[in-house]
Amino acid sequence: LSEVCYYLQPETLRGVLDREVPRLAPGATVIAAHWRHDVDEYPMNGDRANDIIGATAGLYHVGGYRDPDVVIEVFDNDFGTSVAARTAVPGA
Repeated sequence: LSEVCYYLQPETLRGVLDREVPRLAPGATVIAAHWRHDVDEYPMNGDRANDIIGATAGLYHVGGYRDPDVVIEVFDNDFGTSVAARTAVPGA
């Protein structure tokens, strides 16, 4: 979901996510990377887009990165289980 969600109206993004997240394969990982600054032509900024994504039923926050310009969030549909735990790394 990189660099596209803030082009949508918030309610449209919510509808797309509500429709598509249940269709993800089990154990799917979703990356949301967006520009954080307000742009007059965009209905929302990246922070708002990622907030909507993060509030989606069936997605669980795994990690992320944030600086003054970009926000990157990682979600999965496996209850936020770490990669180490999902792949049976000893000690995880």
